[in-house]
Amino acid sequence: MALDTDKRLDSLEDSYRVLEDGTTKFHSYSDLDKVVTSIFDEIRAMRRRTEATLRVLKTIEDRVNLYIEQQKRIK
Repeated sequence: MALDTDKRLDSLEDSYRVLEDGTTKFHSYSDLDKVVTSIFDEIRAMRRRTEATLRVLKTIEDRVNLYIEQQKRIK
């Protein structure tokens, strides 16, 4: 998963460099639109993965807290 994320970040960085490069000429607005769209698609995908990871971490935290409470009751 980390390797996949690294590849996506590299792709996103490459797309951004195309926009940043003052010498790059786009043949049409649709070419520029494709680059911008791909950047935002990657950002949205990263956000979804981050939100999913946070949900998993919250579930783990809840279960650990529940376990701690149960252990306190046993003692």
